[in-house]
Amino acid sequence: MQRKTSSRSTICLFVILGLLASAAWAQQDEDAFRLDPLIVTATRSAERLSQTTRSVSVISAEDIAAQGVQTVADALRSVPGVDVVRTGALGSTTGVFTRGSNSDHTVVLIDGVKVNLAGGAIDFSDLSVDNIERIEVVRGSASSLYGSGAIGGVIHIITKRGAGPLRANLSAEGGSFNTNSQSASVSVGNDWAGLSVSGSRVDSDGNLPFNNQYDRTSVALRADLAPDEGTDLSLTLRNSDSEYHFPTDGGGNLCCRNKYNTTHETAVGIRGARALLPWWDSSLQLGFHEQKYRSYPEEPDGFLYISGEKHWSVDWQSVLDFDLGDLTLGVAYEDDEHTVDGFRRHNTAGYTQLQLMPAETVMLIGGLRLEEHSQFGSELTYQVSAAYFMPDGTKLRAALGTGFKEPTLIENFSPVFGGNPDLKPERSLSWELGIERRLLEDRLRLEGVFFANRFKDLIDYVFSPDPPNFLNVAEAESQGVELSVAFTPVPTWTLGAAYTYLRTEDAEGKPLKRRPEHKFHTFGSYTPGRFSGRLDLYYIGTRQDRFYPGFPEPPQDVENPAYLKVNVSLSYRLIERERYTLEVFGRAENLFDEDYEAVYGFETPGIAAFGGVRVTL
Repeated sequence: MQRKTSSRSTICLFVILGLLASAAWAQQDEDAFRLDPLIVTATRSAERLSQTTRSVSVISAEDIAAQGVQTVADALRSVPGVDVVRTGALGSTTGVFTRGSNSDHTVVLIDGVKVNLAGGAIDFSDLSVDNIERIEVVRGSASSLYGSGAIGGVIHIITKRGAGPLRANLSAEGGSFNTNSQSASVSVGNDWAGLSVSGSRVDSDGNLPFNNQYDRTSVALRADLAPDEGTDLSLTLRNSDSEYHFPTDGGGNLCCRNKYNTTHETAVGIRGARALLPWWDSSLQLGFHEQKYRSYPEEPDGFLYISGEKHWSVDWQSVLDFDLGDLTLGVAYEDDEHTVDGFRRHNTAGYTQLQLMPAETVMLIGGLRLEEHSQFGSELTYQVSAAYFMPDGTKLRAALGTGFKEPTLIENFSPVFGGNPDLKPERSLSWELGIERRLLEDRLRLEGVFFANRFKDLIDYVFSPDPPNFLNVAEAESQGVELSVAFTPVPTWTLGAAYTYLRTEDAEGKPLKRRPEHKFHTFGSYTPGRFSGRLDLYYIGTRQDRFYPGFPEPPQDVENPAYLKVNVSLSYRLIERERYTLEVFGRAENLFDEDYEAVYGFETPGIAAFGGVRVTL
């Protein structure tokens, strides 16, 4: 089926572009609004965003609140080079493609703990924004620091550390599709200890005519202890339980009134860091992640699919500080288990990274990681990057690196599909060139990046020769450009835009599925005082997809048309006292009721409105 872009949305596009253009002449006589946060993901040690040699985006808690988004996936939609694809309503399967790589080519961390399944797969549908301080997104290969799966990049979710006097937040929201949600959080802390806890519940009937309900309960906790100036201990816990009903078959056709799945997920991280000497910091992190999944059939006597995985990890890291830079040394161990069928494997790795700043204007970084895997043996990856800081505020940077992704447990051991224990890991070679410029005392920030990736030894299920099995037979490449601008003319206004051009190609010269050639996002936010408002516009260009009409007809390659989506979020603090505040808020998604399909054949929600109240005590 063909979809048309709404003319009203096209008009809105020109309105927003006009707003961005006119903002360049806004008054600039107020104090500059600086945005240069500390980040930790690009090098696994603290550095300023302006000093990094990599492509990094930071989504703050304030950004998440301003957009009114409920999931990490929705927060990621604004990041250049990142494509978020959801197969329909809230709760449906959600994947992320970074710079044209596969949806299992991006490592996702929660406070340093990997939450991907073995082999890199992750479904973002249940990943809520509870208790999140910021999200750091590193684009480009990062396997030299993070091992398997970091071919496209790393998404690191960093949770809130309890601070200040005891505070509590309560909120409730309701709206379209009979959706309602509630959340609560508590935070307290001082110089030596902190605690933050949050929980949320969401229920929705979905946008399809029947059997499209979704519910999720999430809990997040972080506890910190700093008994002295050189010691830092932390515990992170995150748990979610969900149930999603879907009436569609593999092609999006309505067919079933009883099909649904349930997911239980838990992530735990324990970290201890100690400054052993003025020039030597050391840390030890223990991680655990578990997912249990069940898919219930249409008929009571049908096939019940059950899956479950556990992942344990240990990571020791030391950072040695010297006059010209830092030296990082680390050892990691990971163990994966398929809890239903009993498959198990492990790997041990050693990694190192050298950061040098031979002059105030030059930063050089190089890293190596050697992986010893119980299935495919040794794998060596590397990454080098550099930045040159010019006196006028311009930064030139470049990066080159390799990446790899281990097979899934099913690909290695499945008794149903054959399983191939001799599979090699998928591999990549990536590079990028970037330029950044900061003007008007950092109120105007411009960035442009050219990137290219080559993927080889990709795993595919091959039916011939007989018997069918998983083999390393596929390869692909991607390249593109990322352009972004952020402008804060005065502290109450923030305007931004980002454009990504992406060209992908498989071994047959065809574009990779569900990767748009053109992606554009622009936004404007206004926070004069008690009132705040934000408008986001997303343009997703045409992309290739595959339509599954159902047996006996074969799948068909199709072109999924472009679409334009506009979201708006507003809030106002009715009461603002020292002891408590009362805030009302509302948001609208798909404001102009755009008719589109993120995945071909799967209907997506039309215009939707939500509103609620929030109390802070």
